[in-house]
Amino acid sequence: VDNRVSQLVKKHKDDKDLSKEDLEGLNWTGIELKGWNLEGTILSTDNNPATMDGAEFIGVNLDNCVIQNASASDCEFKRCSMEKINLKNCNFENTIFVSSDMNSSILEGCDFKGSDFSKVKLSESRLTANIFENCLLNDANLEKCKIEDCNFLRANLSRIRGLNTQWVSCNLKRCSMRGAILVESRIDNCDFEQANMQNSNMTKMKMDDCKLNQANINEGIIISGTICNSVLDYASFKSCRFTDAVIKDTTMIDVNMDGSALDRAQIKDINLEGTDMRNCGLTDTDLRGSSLFRIVITGSDIEYARIDNVVNYEIEGDFKRAQDVYRNLKNTFRNNGAHNRASYFSLSESKMSRKMMAQEKNYGIWSLLYFYEIISGYGESPLRVFMTTITAILIFSAIFASMPEGLQNNVTGEDISTTDYLYYSVVTFTTLGYGDIVPVDPLVKMLAVTEALFGVFLMSLLVVTLSRRIIT
Repeated sequence: VDNRVSQLVKKHKDDKDLSKEDLEGLNWTGIELKGWNLEGTILSTDNNPATMDGAEFIGVNLDNCVIQNASASDCEFKRCSMEKINLKNCNFENTIFVSSDMNSSILEGCDFKGSDFSKVKLSESRLTANIFENCLLNDANLEKCKIEDCNFLRANLSRIRGLNTQWVSCNLKRCSMRGAILVESRIDNCDFEQANMQNSNMTKMKMDDCKLNQANINEGIIISGTICNSVLDYASFKSCRFTDAVIKDTTMIDVNMDGSALDRAQIKDINLEGTDMRNCGLTDTDLRGSSLFRIVITGSDIEYARIDNVVNYEIEGDFKRAQDVYRNLKNTFRNNGAHNRASYFSLSESKMSRKMMAQEKNYGIWSLLYFYEIISGYGESPLRVFMTTITAILIFSAIFASMPEGLQNNVTGEDISTTDYLYYSVVTFTTLGYGDIVPVDPLVKMLAVTEALFGVFLMSLLVVTLSRRIIT
């Protein structure tokens, strides 16, 4: 400690009040002050910097003080009153601020690397371009703060109170924010890569242009929150509450959302490729326009969500991926007992097979699949099979009627009437074959065999489609 500081301490050892003294630019190295009053003093300026390394200020009143360009590493400011303090361009590495009151303060351009801000009150403060790398800020109060261009790499911000706090362009990579309260916060252009935000409350939070790659937000609360223009790839949102949340213009590749509540959430036009949405609540969840390729939705109530009947992959001509999406939706709806929806997506899945044949110019298989679609809706429409059956019977009946010499009535010997042609077509189609009317012309015999074979095929198909609809 320099002589000037020693003299001032001796002079005021009884009243412990230095608020009226000129303290600018002094050397406080190693000083120990407990319960002193330095309110409103200017301790350090750019032109006259102070040295405070290793100093201990315990329970000191530093309200409205100015400390600029000071060297103050390894200091202690425990339980100090530091409201409206101005800290600018200082080195506070490995400094302890535990339980100090720093509300409405300005912290700008300071290096707080490795410092301890546990239980510090910083509400309504402005933090700009500071380094908080490896800092402890657990249980700190940051309500209504504006935090801009700060580096919180690997910092501990567990259980911070950040109600209505603004975060802009901050680095929060690999930081811990377990149990943080970020209600109604505004977070812009921040990086939370590999951050641990488990059990955080982000109700009504607004997040824009952020990165949460591989972040852990398990059991978080994001009710009525908004996430825009962000990257959430490989993040974990297990058992989160996204009720009434809005996520837009964001990528969510291989995100884990197992067991989350997404009721009434809007997740439109999002890349959800590979996202795990098992056991999720999806009542009135809007997933329209989102990419659902490789999505896992087992156990989720997807039948109550709003999804596209035609996925983007089909529109873009990627029929293989579209088929995979339709197959996934079909199986999920079928497992959930929503058989009408399952049937619809089964039909869509089969259509993709036909369209892929067209892409590959395999027109033979394409023709067979198209015929299968017309007569039965790929085995999903008993009505189509029934109508095809009626049509086939009428067509063959008309053909037989055009060849009156080809049939003979073995019972009465009378001429064949119009109803007889229809009757013969029915018994031939159903392979009953009573033998009262028989073909005598070789061509008619071939037609009868053709109708019988076609009838066997369609009757079997009718049984299959009916069984599928009734049993399932």
